[in-house]
Amino acid sequence: MDIDNALPGHLVASVFEVLLVDAGYQVIPTGIEKTLRELRTVSVDAYIDLVPPRFRSQPDFFVLDLEAHRSWLTEIKFRHYLHPALCDDLRAMHREWAPFNLILALAEAPKEWSGIVRHIKVFTINAETRLDEDFFRTKGMRLQDVYPRLGKRWEEGTIQKAQDAILRITARDEIPSAQGAPS
Repeated sequence: MDIDNALPGHLVASVFEVLLVDAGYQVIPTGIEKTLRELRTVSVDAYIDLVPPRFRSQPDFFVLDLEAHRSWLTEIKFRHYLHPALCDDLRAMHREWAPFNLILALAEAPKEWSGIVRHIKVFTINAETRLDEDFFRTKGMRLQDVYPRLGKRWEEGTIQKAQDAILRITARDEIPSAQGAPS
C-alpha cells in the first residue's frame, strides 16, 4: 500500500466518523480497509485474488440513528477535483450496495457548489441514479440535510471546522522531511 496515497483518505474518513459520532450517531466501520486490516500490506494482485468483489466495494460505514429509527450505508471519498473517474470508482458499489450515501469532499469544489461549506456534499445514490459528472455538480446536499443531528453543529461552525481540517490534511504542499533535521 502506498501510504502517501492512502493516508489522506483514511484521515478524511476519520474526520467524518468523529463528526457523526459527536452528533450522536452510531457509526460502524464496514469498509474492507477497516474490517480486514491485514489486507493493507498485501499487493494489489493478492488483494484481488483474496477478496470477493462484493467485499471490495463495501461502503465505509453503517450509520445508525437509533432514536429516529434510521440508518444509512455511507461511503466517504476525497478527491482533489471532480473528475469522470469518480463515476468508475463508484460503479461496483452502485451495483452491489445501492441505496447508499456518498460524502464527497473536494479540495477544488466546482462552481455549482456554494455556501460556507462548499467543499463537502452528500449524495444519495439509489439503484436508478445515473452517475455522471452533472449528478455530482448539481445533486449534492448539505451534511446536516441528510444527517439531521448535525444541524445543531452548523451554528457552532463544527462542519466548517471539519471542512477546514480536511483541506489542511489533504493539502498538496510538501511537508519537509524530518531527515537531516538536527535532533
